[in-house]
Amino acid sequence: MSCPDITPKALANLCKLIYKQEPLIYAALGVTPARMQRYCKPLDPDFIRRITKNPPRTFRRLNIEWYGRFVEQPQRYDQSRYHCVNLNGWFVRSAVELRAYTGSLHAGEIKAAILFSMALLARAMNANGASAKQRTYDPASAKYDMRVFLISALGMNGDEFKTARKHLLARMPGDSAFKYATQRPRNNGKATTEATPKTGTDTLQPSCP
Repeated sequence: MSCPDITPKALANLCKLIYKQEPLIYAALGVTPARMQRYCKPLDPDFIRRITKNPPRTFRRLNIEWYGRFVEQPQRYDQSRYHCVNLNGWFVRSAVELRAYTGSLHAGEIKAAILFSMALLARAMNANGASAKQRTYDPASAKYDMRVFLISALGMNGDEFKTARKHLLARMPGDSAFKYATQRPRNNGKATTEATPKTGTDTLQPSCP
């Protein structure tokens, strides 16, 4: 992703925003443990602490915080690229890369990935700041938590994001309408909205407008 108006603050916000929801995003996008260990590592907590304590005001300062020293001419395949957010890509070609997506030729999944990426970047660019306190992943409420993140934090509500929400919630356990199953009223066996993974993803129906 790239934009002429991206600032060091926006990139720092993007990293903090994703770090906060990293376990949830990994689960939603189906990142395997093997990929997390090598090609899509979690963001470095020390890096997040540094940019939180001293928000970078210049790209040079962000460069120093990312690499641990100033690297004037970064290499494309620098080892720092293998993280969920690849800022090495920004310093090489002015485009930040999100590496958490799995390969797909499904048009709906590709559209969802593009819209999710754009929503994350838009949030990072428009926010005055971003919290970096990482949330605990709870399988019992994961689908609900992801839906709230998509709608409330990223503004992915409405019919234009209906397909994207379906794909981004498809892998999540739990219930999208209730944080915990005990909160769901009995419905006499009727089908529920945005069902759990036991139901085929083609039948999922968003519970939001």
